[in-house]
Amino acid sequence: MALISCTECGQQISDKAAVCPRCGSPASTSSNPLGDAVIQLEKALFDEVQKFSTRIRESASSARRPSPPSPDIPDQIRKLAKLKDDGIISSEEFEAKKTELLGKL
Repeated sequence: MALISCTECGQQISDKAAVCPRCGSPASTSSNPLGDAVIQLEKALFDEVQKFSTRIRESASSARRPSPPSPDIPDQIRKLAKLKDDGIISSEEFEAKKTELLGKL
């Protein structure tokens, strides 16, 4: 008795087994272990391509979703002015951030 890899799930099974106990796939009766290995590799690559394709679809779907609306820029500037008036940020920091926000309009 020798162990072979199931061509469907890759589990090690007896070469005398009629089916794989894990997945139920018929055991290979091939005397070509290289051919069986190629089939396993092709199946593994196919599975990876399917996973990658799913990730691409998910990314494309999320990219199509509209971005949430940006907070009201004048309101942000008012809040920054209050921070400046309260002495939490400097006039220079206020002006830099205000310029940045106005550039987004």
